[in-house]
Amino acid sequence: MAGVKGRSGPPMNTNAVKHPHRTYMKRRVVPAQYRWVLSPGDKLIEKIKSDLPNMSGKEELVAEGVAMLWTCALLGLAEAKDRGFIVEVAGGGWDFQPGLKSAGGFLDKALKGLVSLGLGRRAKVVESTLAELLAATPKEPHAD
Repeated sequence: MAGVKGRSGPPMNTNAVKHPHRTYMKRRVVPAQYRWVLSPGDKLIEKIKSDLPNMSGKEELVAEGVAMLWTCALLGLAEAKDRGFIVEVAGGGWDFQPGLKSAGGFLDKALKGLVSLGLGRRAKVVESTLAELLAATPKEPHAD
């Protein structure tokens, strides 16, 4: 209702919202039973901001895009969990659930976004030689 305090219009009004993509995902995109997937995306943005405290506006948009891709991947995995990872196809064959197949693409794009922000994999500092590492590795008996 216009002019009534506390009534800003339809439930999708995002005026003066700090993070409109989160509001949109919560209200319009993610079904109620899968709302838990929004929390890891929010935590991911917080972790990116802690690693890159002085992000530019464009970098913040990339971080939000990475969080949305992460959320989409989790939605695909949640669908696969609910409906089964493997589905039967016509002709007696089988295939993976479409949500499961799409999750890998979303994760790949999210990782590429992190690399573009400068958060790619870093080499781990190893303080011993390869021979010392191999000697320290426990040996499992072969099942011959």
